[in-house]
Amino acid sequence: MLSTRKLPEDWYQGTIPQNVHIDESCYVETTFSFSRYRSQEPVGVKLGKGASVYQGTMFDVGQKGRVSVGDYALLNGVWIMCD
Repeated sequence: MLSTRKLPEDWYQGTIPQNVHIDESCYVETTFSFSRYRSQEPVGVKLGKGASVYQGTMFDVGQKGRVSVGDYALLNGVWIMCD
């Protein structure tokens, strides 16, 4: 899992929420992808092994929302909305 909640060289000054589980082999381009994230679930987003999240992807996840992204998935410009 990701050891820091900030991303090096991120243009956005946000952080990845504590209840987002990211495999250590994942790539997340910017914390801006979580700027609309509000999940209060124990694991609101889970990113599988080797998954990639590029700029333009947004996790618009409500308080009771949960999202699971599979191994080796590539998200580019995707807006995921759930509640």
